[in-house]
Amino acid sequence: MTILAIDLNDRALSVCSAGRVLTGAPAAISLDTRLSTRHWWELSQSSPSGRALELVTADLSARLREHPPSESAQVWLAAPAILDATALGLILGAASTLTSIQGFVDAAVASAAALGLDRPALAVELGLHHVAVTQLDFVGQIRRRRVASSNRGGLLDVYRQWLTLLGEIFVKRTRFDPLHDATTEQRLRSEER
Repeated sequence: MTILAIDLNDRALSVCSAGRVLTGAPAAISLDTRLSTRHWWELSQSSPSGRALELVTADLSARLREHPPSESAQVWLAAPAILDATALGLILGAASTLTSIQGFVDAAVASAAALGLDRPALAVELGLHHVAVTQLDFVGQIRRRRVASSNRGGLLDVYRQWLTLLGEIFVKRTRFDPLHDATTEQRLRSEER
């Protein structure tokens, strides 16, 4: 029996089987010429739009077309920390129209189990639009204890901060402030006349 696992992270949707990543690509989908990177993240919000669910279904469908599960395959979905039971129900409904789903597994617990952890740990989940930390306990087996998440600090926020920092460094290294150097300021004023 083949097991196909789909990791539902809004940073990159991945399909895995037999210990191999079959595909892993940014969770971005285009419908009606509009590109979305927020459809998975939006499911974690209190009132996700019908459009978000349509985009989630299209995203899952595209991944399953690339790597269709065999008739005997079991398909499991690895759920990120930010999705609650309501969001998982919506995803299950959408995914069930595409293939038979066995169920969900917590992505942090699956990662810890794959690493063979036998002690408490913290799992950090960095999505495009969020960051989450899952506290894992070990009492005979790894279990999720608590989750803390923020809609700020995602990968896109990190990139924006890096670009801002690089811009500031570039300006400071390539430009000077004449008010900090009296000689330079004096020379610039003499050249203006």
